[in-house]
Amino acid sequence: MKTSMKTLSLFAFAFLIVGFAGAERAAAKGGVSISAGVHLGGVHIGASSGCGVYGPPVWPAHPVYVAPVHVHTYRIVTERVWIGPYYRRQLIGHDIYGWPRYQRVCVPGHWGYARFRVGCCGQRTFLGY
Repeated sequence: MKTSMKTLSLFAFAFLIVGFAGAERAAAKGGVSISAGVHLGGVHIGASSGCGVYGPPVWPAHPVYVAPVHVHTYRIVTERVWIGPYYRRQLIGHDIYGWPRYQRVCVPGHWGYARFRVGCCGQRTFLGY
């Protein structure tokens, strides 16, 4: 009886070493449960594995919302805007060598029209006056 108990103890010890060494890798794949215990009447060893029992949790099914693809559509909008005063170069003639002569001129503020490209989501891009 002692020989069989010694053999069972060695077998249980070897099983636990091999089992616990691979438990982490197996747990990542689906789950492993290893249990061992020594009772007064003998050695109890149990092991089980299974994806259905110890696998990842199964969440309740719910409808999945898939957003529609966002496609930009643009339109050209012309608006009346106030154009503030600014300076510009104005050609006033040529010198005796044919080179152009410019003068700095102040253009007073005035109302004008500006063009914008407006997207469907409200994005505005200035195109010019």
